[in-house]
Amino acid sequence: MAYPIDKTAWVDGVTELDAWWFNAIEDYIGVVGSTEPGSLTYKLTNPEQADPGHRHTAAAFNGGIDGDVFGRAGGAWAPKTPDAAGLVAKAGDQSITGKKTFATIPEGPNADPTTGNQLTRKSYVDAGIAAEANTRAAADAAHDTAIAGKVAKAGDTMTGDLGFGGETADRAIQQGRRSTADSAGRSFTLGAGGATTGATNKAGGILRLQPGVSTGSGESGVEVYGCPAGFPGGVDNALALMFKILGNKMGFFGEGPVTKPAPLTAQLATLTCDAPGFDDYDLAAPVQNTGWGFSTADEFKTAMAVIANLQTRCLELEIRLQSLGLLGIGIII
Repeated sequence: MAYPIDKTAWVDGVTELDAWWFNAIEDYIGVVGSTEPGSLTYKLTNPEQADPGHRHTAAAFNGGIDGDVFGRAGGAWAPKTPDAAGLVAKAGDQSITGKKTFATIPEGPNADPTTGNQLTRKSYVDAGIAAEANTRAAADAAHDTAIAGKVAKAGDTMTGDLGFGGETADRAIQQGRRSTADSAGRSFTLGAGGATTGATNKAGGILRLQPGVSTGSGESGVEVYGCPAGFPGGVDNALALMFKILGNKMGFFGEGPVTKPAPLTAQLATLTCDAPGFDDYDLAAPVQNTGWGFSTADEFKTAMAVIANLQTRCLELEIRLQSLGLLGIGIII
């Protein structure tokens, strides 16, 4: 008998109920442990029943601890930790792999990092940058104070002289050695100022190398060093003094500086002689003819020509040394 779906009729104010209606309700809903396949009780509790699409067993949801989640594995639902279920928990330690992209900027705790691999907050970075900026500003101010009166600058351009305190240790202005493996050193240029671009016939500035001022019998000077080549390989070569000025003295190739040499003995007038018929530099033994003399006229004339040539060359050498200031100026007679 089908379950009634229409309302019952009223008869004399009394609802008529037939017993078979109660039986129909029982058959549709079922009772505890009902074996009627069509009943709701059977459908919801019988282990073999798939309809209405899921099963609930009391054993499937037993166990676990606070904070666990339920996940399905092996065809059954069971409690799992968030890690085991592949979820991120709100509390506790977890290792999260893979790239995560946040729609909004995440916020961290109000604390500064204490180890090298901890993330940091913007306020921590801002504070560090501000502290570094203050430190650098203080250092720059101290540096400016220290060089006041020695170096004036406008931006990165020096507008004044560079100097060191007289009581400081020896100082050096130099370029350091290369750090790139197997590389030659960099050049260092010290240059004076140039004339204005486009200026007409204007000289550039003079580059002056000058020692410190001496007093009394003390002398000061300038030294120039070279670094001669050594044996092939990677061993440092020794610097060698190549040129030295000390007071009013000067020396080359490491020799002790000396004052300018005195002029040479005055040169006599240059010989003049007749040219030989042919140059005869192979002088034969002298001959006796009221005294010893050349064996031929060409030998005599050749000897005179050589002497005259030596006079000319010696005079040229003297003039060139004098022009370099390496020799005093004498008188030619």
